[in-house]
Amino acid sequence: ESALTGHLVLSTLHTNTAAATITRLLDLGIEAYLLRASLLAVMAQRLARLTCVHCREIEHVSLHIRESLGVASDEVFHVGRGCPHCEGLGVRKRRAVYELMVVTPAIQKLIVPGAEADTIYRTAIAEGMTPLTQAAVQLARSGAIDAETGDYVPPLKVDNVALAKSIAMSSEAIGMAPRVLIEPEIAAARLVVLGVDA
Repeated sequence: ESALTGHLVLSTLHTNTAAATITRLLDLGIEAYLLRASLLAVMAQRLARLTCVHCREIEHVSLHIRESLGVASDEVFHVGRGCPHCEGLGVRKRRAVYELMVVTPAIQKLIVPGAEADTIYRTAIAEGMTPLTQAAVQLARSGAIDAETGDYVPPLKVDNVALAKSIAMSSEAIGMAPRVLIEPEIAAARLVVLGVDA
């Protein structure tokens, strides 16, 4: 109700994916028409430990993890061996890995009683969302995190997402009437529900 009047809304929510946030809110008793009218976007995130740049070396990635991440057998990944800079841990600092699901007209049509998270998720990817796992793979390929950390991100439940493009919220999207931006909690990461004042 606050989002409908243009107020900033802050909260937390525990879900496994951005799409599951919609079904969770419906399960909590929020009417579908209220979500369609107020939901702008959902961001799911987790914090990944960054590989120490001072002791980075080539990582030997198991076939199981490569299959899980959908990466080729000849792709090179890096892991920290531990040094004085990282106190022997091989990792230093953290970085957010996230997926941003903008609620497009196609997704709005799916916000109905009994909505299925998998259908919403597939539609979000078709609309341009980069899934959490793909974002982690991109970081692992850049050497920022190791492949095992990338594999820790919750797996996808849909196929053919390797070519999914990143989506950015434009100023036009933010300016669309009062909306709520929700960031659900993934794994050990703390997730926050944010509202956008129109």
